[in-house]
Amino acid sequence: MKLPFPELTAEEAAALIQNGETIGFSGFTPAGAAKAVPRAIAAKARAEHEAGREFKVGVVTGASTGESLDGALAKANAVLWRTPYQSDKTLREMINKGQTRFFDMHLSQLPQYVRYGFLGQFQWAVVEACDVTPDGEITLSTSVGASPTFCRVADKIIIELNEYHPKELHGMH
Repeated sequence: MKLPFPELTAEEAAALIQNGETIGFSGFTPAGAAKAVPRAIAAKARAEHEAGREFKVGVVTGASTGESLDGALAKANAVLWRTPYQSDKTLREMINKGQTRFFDMHLSQLPQYVRYGFLGQFQWAVVEACDVTPDGEITLSTSVGASPTFCRVADKIIIELNEYHPKELHGMH
């Protein structure tokens, strides 16, 4: 089915993201976390750094995410600041060395802080989904967390379709 939305590769989506922007990523642990787009953002960051340009983004998620998101972005030195909880070894080392700003907060407070604007403007929400309807209804994959809040407040949304998860997840959340 052809959707009435632009279909982009992960690399094309990453190319839209600019230095200093804030991204709300789906995921609660690696479950439901975007995978391809964060890796493409990391590749963009490495290319920008090699060209002598700064490239880092603010990273907000529903909880820790894993290697495909926190790990990939940390190894590319692409994280300007991060909240809430995270558990990636490379990112933790960067935080402890003062190379990445971090503040921990209780996960239950995050959506309200985002809605009230305490974390600033979110330019992007990047969410993993198993389906999106022609009218824009998103069926998230294996986690919800803060994703609805990110989608509500972000200027733009990138939906990373993961066809490994069945569309029958619709209604399970």
